[in-house]
Amino acid sequence: MKSKTKKTKKTAIKSFAVGTNPGQVFASVPYTSEDFKNSLLIVSLIVNAFVLTTWLTLQVSDQAALTVAQALVR
Repeated sequence: MKSKTKKTKKTAIKSFAVGTNPGQVFASVPYTSEDFKNSLLIVSLIVNAFVLTTWLTLQVSDQAALTVAQALVR
């Protein structure tokens, strides 16, 4: 006869610690400064892409340049 036993699953609690041990990588405080730098670079790229496309539009289209110039004068 088969015995009915319940299998229990052990779930490991993920811990985040400052520092590293050989062979292990911890996600923690030292990475927040790198994340902040990366976010600033992404924002900078978006702003630069907007400025570049605006500048190209103004160089190519006379009507767009006139509209922007009139908006700046007002």
